[in-house]
Amino acid sequence: MMIKKLATASITLILLVAVNRVYAVNPSLTVQNAVGLENSIVLVTIDYGIENTDPRKPAAIKFSVNFDPGKLQAGSPIDGVTLTDKHIHFARVPDPAIGKMDIIISPKKENTPIDKGQILQIPFTVKGAPTYADGASVDVNVMLSDVVMSDGSTVSPGAITNGKVTIVWNDTDGDGIPDNLDEFPTNSQEQKDTDNDGLGDKTDGDDDNDGIPDEIDPKPLDPSNATADTDGDGLTDYEEYQIGTLPADSDTDNDGMPDGWEYNHGLNPLNASDAALDPDADGLTNLQEYQHNTDPHNPDTDGDGVSDGDEVAAGTDPNVNIPAIMTIIQQLLLGD
Repeated sequence: MMIKKLATASITLILLVAVNRVYAVNPSLTVQNAVGLENSIVLVTIDYGIENTDPRKPAAIKFSVNFDPGKLQAGSPIDGVTLTDKHIHFARVPDPAIGKMDIIISPKKENTPIDKGQILQIPFTVKGAPTYADGASVDVNVMLSDVVMSDGSTVSPGAITNGKVTIVWNDTDGDGIPDNLDEFPTNSQEQKDTDNDGLGDKTDGDDDNDGIPDEIDPKPLDPSNATADTDGDGLTDYEEYQIGTLPADSDTDNDGMPDGWEYNHGLNPLNASDAALDPDADGLTNLQEYQHNTDPHNPDTDGDGVSDGDEVAAGTDPNVNIPAIMTIIQQLLLGD
């Protein structure tokens, strides 16, 4: 049997009133707390009261309800028990896009006073959205503007009591992630599927589906790094994975030669001992060839007839063929 847990967040209802007293009369509104499930209807109950001994009693009231239409959708208000047979309400939504509802409660006969108690229930549908986070809240602002007494006079409102609506989110697998944020709502071990391959990130060994296992991928959630060179060693991250080097370490075997340089010159980027070898017998080790930018498999990189090792020993550049350059200059001069 599947056990469901609930993750909750709150919507706070704030009542705002304009104060401009005419008489010492205190008609009041109280918003009762309510609880509702995401994508379901939450009934917000509004109770009416009055705290005075004046023989005049409020007969009609007008107020507005303001809310975020992106998160809440208001339905038609329902008469409370105190309005039955004596009063009627009128509700109007001037523009659904701005989330405002104007409400008037008026007596059916003459100036019949409003009885204390529940006057309305306003149904709100809490819109489910993947962007909702645990602890999110939505304010519903109620403003009571006019109160008409039984003798026809108008007074200002009195005490207002705030209420709270608590949204309850489903958490079917009990992993602490609400279903609307959980890509695997029935699997407590998985919550995300970054590469949309049907496997959760915890099960999937290559979350971004770039061909590089997460355990060695410098950016396991970014597929673009497969063609990038994260460590700047001359090899893409995917090439590093293929040959066994580390994509976030430019010199995997720590022999002083970058992985890319070793690989491109036929050396082993996973074996540090080849740094001391001299495969072309020119007097320079592979590490020295890298340091002088010469070819470790060509004893005379610049083809000037002098070995790379002798040029380095003599202080000349093993990458510049001076005789060849001089010949070209002479030809240019004589050619004119």
